[in-house]
Amino acid sequence: MDERPEHLEALKTLHETRANDQYVEALIFEIPQKLASKATAIIKPVLQEAPKQPQLHHLRRVVHLPQLPADLIQRRVVISRPNQPCSFIIQVATQDLAEAIMQAFKSVMAADSYLRDYDHVPRCFPIPVPLHAPLNEAQAKDWSEKYWPCIFNPAAQLLQDAPPLHLLRKTRLEMETYETDDFVKLAEMVADDAKISGRGLGLAAVVVEPISKQVIAVAGDARFYPGLRTNFGNDQGGRPEYHALMRAISMVANKEL
Repeated sequence: MDERPEHLEALKTLHETRANDQYVEALIFEIPQKLASKATAIIKPVLQEAPKQPQLHHLRRVVHLPQLPADLIQRRVVISRPNQPCSFIIQVATQDLAEAIMQAFKSVMAADSYLRDYDHVPRCFPIPVPLHAPLNEAQAKDWSEKYWPCIFNPAAQLLQDAPPLHLLRKTRLEMETYETDDFVKLAEMVADDAKISGRGLGLAAVVVEPISKQVIAVAGDARFYPGLRTNFGNDQGGRPEYHALMRAISMVANKEL
């Protein structure tokens, strides 16, 4: 028998396995401040006709000069003339898309006599920005100071990524009890039975009501149950609904009905 771990190891979520240092090159478009409120609407038709680009919802779309990171200002990449205040809009774009966005701003400015005096904009320059949203407020503040004004929104964590991190920590603490050893031993016993009988791999799932500690469902893997393997050729996968976890979910669903 394979060596068993002496403690419970929770599977890592997508948030935990995903690298926090993934970046993408974005373009910053410097435009007259008068266009700041219209900037998104101006480039929207251009973006609709272009290939889909990464959506940086965690970054502020339009900002003014005082909101920019100090590093950008110190590098004097973004020079705004006092009598010609400018704003900045961020967008991931290819070269062709960048040129189309620049042309859209130029067209709007050409039609406004007040904006014709802005002889140094629109213009754009690239900067690296975090590809994924920050995991906490501290990280959002750090990114805002290093890259671009960033937003932390706990409610925006997608369910397909993972439940909120505070809920994961709470659940893990609830599982660190002496009863957990009994549940794991039960799963091991059922998993061994599934493997020895040939019905499936050495896998099992146990569903427990967290408050009462009552076992609600126990399921062993049954992907190799007679007649099922042939339906999926030689990939040894069997029917997904006969995998241990899916069987346990089905049992709970049937009880709820």
